[in-house]
Amino acid sequence: MKRIYFIRHAEAQSGGKSDFERALSRVGELCAIKLGEKLRSLGLAPDLIITSSAMRALHTAQIIANALGATKRVVPLRELYDISLWDLAKFVRSLDEKRFFGCGVNVEKYNAVGLSSEKHRDANAENSAFKGTKIPASIGENNAISCNNVEISSTDVMQNFNAASAECVFIVGHNPAIGGICSLLGEKEVDKFPPCSICGLEFDVHKFSYITDHSGKIVMLQSF
Repeated sequence: MKRIYFIRHAEAQSGGKSDFERALSRVGELCAIKLGEKLRSLGLAPDLIITSSAMRALHTAQIIANALGATKRVVPLRELYDISLWDLAKFVRSLDEKRFFGCGVNVEKYNAVGLSSEKHRDANAENSAFKGTKIPASIGENNAISCNNVEISSTDVMQNFNAASAECVFIVGHNPAIGGICSLLGEKEVDKFPPCSICGLEFDVHKFSYITDHSGKIVMLQSF
């Protein structure tokens, strides 16, 4: 059995140096925290969290990973930023091969979180379940994530990922592909997929490559 949770990044700010560098808005930060809290309450433990390396998607993924104690399972991919629906479907079916496109090659260097400690404290003050938690810091050269002062290489995460035994994978990305994939692989059409939405699909297969169109059973569909 394989389960994939497709997540659209939380709301982003309208301004920024470029679309790729747009940070989460304050509302987006709080929604991502609520999503992380919900997933934690469900006892979900992802074997891998794959995210677009665009700032708003990576920050969303990091907040979720922090809530689930999964900061060492995050793999950022530049290719997920502007991936097409069909390429995303192909990517899902290639997870057994751990090819992950150009992972470790073209990742931008930037501060992924974009939150001052003061803003982070304010956000957590409005969500008591997360008061005092610490969001991972940044991503830099060599596709390495700095989480709680421990540098983690995405290459190492990939090498430690056992697709055969993996039961749960998160994929954090952008519309229209991230919303479209839920309709393509799920049992029914997903009409709306606003920011900070999640669609969990369960597949009765033992390899990701065996996933077929419309074969996924919806186990979670919610927006935050």
